[in-house]
Amino acid sequence: MHPCSYVAYGLSGQWPGRNARNHGKANWNAGAAVRHIAKMVEDLVCIKADNIVHRPKTPVRWKPPDAPWLKVNTDGAFGASTCTGASGVVLRDSHGRVLCAEARWYDNLPDVLTIEAIAPRDGLLLASTMGCDKVVLELDNLTLVESLNSSTVDRSAAAGLW
Repeated sequence: MHPCSYVAYGLSGQWPGRNARNHGKANWNAGAAVRHIAKMVEDLVCIKADNIVHRPKTPVRWKPPDAPWLKVNTDGAFGASTCTGASGVVLRDSHGRVLCAEARWYDNLPDVLTIEAIAPRDGLLLASTMGCDKVVLELDNLTLVESLNSSTVDRSAAAGLW
């Protein structure tokens, strides 16, 4: 049984008792209701645990771009409690040599996607400042990668950073 179906089934089992209480035919037993819900949650957790697929992690190695291209690697970090973050950029040649690197601090960020979008922008600006016109952009945020590769118009706040 699907976990959502299980919860719906468990809650529907509470309905006759609710109706009986509303029409004065039964008394409310809070302890019994709590025990019933706790048992449902426990069963639901067990169902969820059986569905976990453990995939072995394969180490990903950095690959240099083909000459004469350069690679711009970027990443963003976000502190939700302070709404601050940082972008990091590394520019490397086809031999893997670091040509330049940069890190920037940002205040007043709304979310992690924003700094993940600012980091590649910073990387491309740095590459442009260095006179590089053939670059490969590499980033690790799948949501952002899919947005950049999409043919549909992105109306997110992060899209305005590009």
